[in-house]
Amino acid sequence: MLFTPKNIGTVELNIKIGDTIEIQNIRVNPMEAVGRLGRYKANSDETFSVGEFKAQEGVIANIEYYGDMTAQCKVLGYEMIRISKRNEVNRVTNQEARFEGHSREIVSKAAAGDLYIFKNIKYRCPSAAKPQRLDDMIFEIK
Repeated sequence: MLFTPKNIGTVELNIKIGDTIEIQNIRVNPMEAVGRLGRYKANSDETFSVGEFKAQEGVIANIEYYGDMTAQCKVLGYEMIRISKRNEVNRVTNQEARFEGHSREIVSKAAAGDLYIFKNIKYRCPSAAKPQRLDDMIFEIK
């Protein structure tokens, strides 16, 4: 039997086995998403090429199921920091998933040896009572 809780909290199951009723309480927690930038997950050992990094649209928050099934959550905002190989620092707060305005300018500056840090990433999945936070992501440009 499959059931889908509509709210976060506790689900009580009453299971009748012969003349006995057994009660099971199951805590329902919000599903956690995985942060991505394109095909790369948070803190991947892989590095972006300059062109591939500049082609990215923004931060993604997906709930990943087994196989190819995923559910997308809404990214509400994050802080992006660029540290150039010359230790110049650019910092911006983005109020949505997509790179827009100043964040797009910082992405367009990407060069080999740069580090990009995405932190304080807030997202909300369908039916979640409140926003959640993704793990910080760090990417190196090769």
